[in-house]
Amino acid sequence: EITGNLFDILLNLPAHQVVRVCHLVCYECKELVDSAAHWRERCRREGFQPCDASRPLDDWCLFYFITKKGSNLLKNPRANAHSMKTGKHRQLLV
Repeated sequence: EITGNLFDILLNLPAHQVVRVCHLVCYECKELVDSAAHWRERCRREGFQPCDASRPLDDWCLFYFITKKGSNLLKNPRANAHSMKTGKHRQLLV
């Protein structure tokens, strides 16, 4: 039950804090933050879905941050931090 409560707490914190801070708290936090279940649920709550649901994702955390940042890998296949429209650099959080 403690793991379930901790899981819910982590889901209600901002993702960047979960990765940067909560990951370092204890082994149990690290395991939950690193779990696909955590990032899959975070994606579900924010409405992020893979285009091809029949293919499993290898890294839900990476998918979350790329989707959150709005990176378009068709226009930018190397996921460079340089925005093609504005010419400004963006910092990726992954």
